[in-house]
Amino acid sequence: MPHRESTLGRFRAYQVALRVVGEIERTLPQFPRGHAVLRNQLTRASQSALLNIAEGAGRVLQGEKRRSFVTARGETAECRAALQVSRETCNSSLTVCFVGSTSNSTNSEPSLPG
Repeated sequence: MPHRESTLGRFRAYQVALRVVGEIERTLPQFPRGHAVLRNQLTRASQSALLNIAEGAGRVLQGEKRRSFVTARGETAECRAALQVSRETCNSSLTVCFVGSTSNSTNSEPSLPG
């Protein structure tokens, strides 16, 4: 039986979630002061999504897999909402305050996971 860690990297959802966690971690220092709660929520939700995908991949029973994957999907939706809140509440003079935005235009749209 193959080791679960060796197969986990082949899950596209896991790869994307891992990339999102990295992007969020790189972007958080650029959030303006006063957004500690939002920063914390983004960190926790993105990491939880990643960890629930890994947990589901490691489960044997279909019901357990489903529960983990459904939880991961919910955490992803939470990340998406938190990123949308950041777009609405970040100082308009800040040009990079959310994942994927590298443009100097204040009208650029964030790159949202999901």
